[in-house]
This record gives sequence, structure tokens and C-alpha cells, in this order.
Amino acid sequence: GRGDRWRADLTLLARQRLNRLGVNGVWGGQWCTASDPDRFFSYRRDGTTGRMAALIWRI
Repeated sequence: GRGDRWRADLTLLARQRLNRLGVNGVWGGQWCTASDPDRFFSYRRDGTTGRMAALIWRI
């Protein structure tokens, strides 16, 4: 079942790591891939694969 799988808040982990490196201006990460099927694919949720993209830039 679902209880036997590891899950991680990747946005939080990335934000914490970037903060330790002195990068404090991090935006985004409010959406959840598992709970928003209209916007995101989730293999764990649906059992089918899909593609996603992310943007990162320095200002």
C-alpha cells in the first residue's frame, strides 16, 4: 500500500540546501504533484508515466 513508500518534500529539501549555500531568493514549490492530477503526472499516483519540466534561472 501507500504507507510502505518513502516520500520527500523535494522543494523544502532544495530550499534548505540552497539557504545553507547563501541562496535565499527561492520562489515556487506551492503545487503538489501527487494531489493535482489535472496539472501533473504522478507514476506513484496513477501507475502511468508522463513528462514534466522545470525552470531555474539566476537573477
